[in-house]
Amino acid sequence: MWQRQWRLAVATGLLGACGRDTAGPVQAPGPTASKVAVLSIAVATGDEGRAFFDNFIPCPRRGVIDYTNTPAGRRATFSGCDAGDGVVVDGDAEVRWVEAGNRERIARIEVSGALRVRTGDGGEVTVNELTVTGVSFASSTEPSVLSLVTDPVRVTALGATTPLDPRASPANVFAPAGRSMDAIPNPSGSLDALTDVDLEAIAYGTAMRLASLLFDETLESQRGEHDHQLPCGRVHVIPDPSTRLVRIENTWTSCDLESGIFVGGTFTQRWAEFDGASGRLSMVIEGQPALGGNVPRVVLSRYEWSVTALPTPGMTRFSGRLVAGGRERTFSFDVRTDD
Repeated sequence: MWQRQWRLAVATGLLGACGRDTAGPVQAPGPTASKVAVLSIAVATGDEGRAFFDNFIPCPRRGVIDYTNTPAGRRATFSGCDAGDGVVVDGDAEVRWVEAGNRERIARIEVSGALRVRTGDGGEVTVNELTVTGVSFASSTEPSVLSLVTDPVRVTALGATTPLDPRASPANVFAPAGRSMDAIPNPSGSLDALTDVDLEAIAYGTAMRLASLLFDETLESQRGEHDHQLPCGRVHVIPDPSTRLVRIENTWTSCDLESGIFVGGTFTQRWAEFDGASGRLSMVIEGQPALGGNVPRVVLSRYEWSVTALPTPGMTRFSGRLVAGGRERTFSFDVRTDD
């Protein structure tokens, strides 16, 4: 259900060197450079063509990446992306691989920017340049980071060229074992446990997954009232014939929505706005939705999420409000999108 293709017309209508460790001398690359390399490969192989719905890559442990196309590849912003083993990446970079206009062939990747990378030993390096060679995929028709053939990969950074560190395997970075709703402790369940990065991850990841469900069912509203039985619960869809929009009633245990995102509870979803002419989309979630996995677990009473096309070309505003325990957190992020 989560992987259905969007109808593009509807969606678009809505709109080799690193800096020195600041704590001391440069160390051997270890998993740090390799993990940055794998994150960059994920950016290069990320989806496109679905408007703002595909400009984001949730990081399963914590954080998120957003990207847009450039003639040479993609521009990416890494927001607290936890790649495992204590490696956390922040900052902006150009990820380049396109030669002669061919975006489909990805064999060599160059990363240029200013990425602040926290390392497993408590240090930090600033990645200015990194090169990945020997890039190939088990599936040539649909390359993805999880189908990367790792043995030929070589990473040049920190003054050395090394094979891909085993700790930076795509599965370890993007499909770590043992994740659950309670992966990040939050004993009090307070909204105060959510950092700004967590709010971004909820806005770009969790909400996007839930909006995808609502969007998809809206496009099929002619089916009438119906149910979907999931391994983790039930989805009850109720169309409104007068508006052709739908309301969804969910009863879930702990649904794994991929990329480390878990949602549970009993809650409803509906559109507050669905206006392609104004370039605005707003979703309201009410009940007791539980969000967790790549963010501290919280149980909300209400979640408001909006996407608005801004006058500046290519800029989109994601804003909203989370309510829990009589308290609330608001957010507003302006992000460059494409398609």
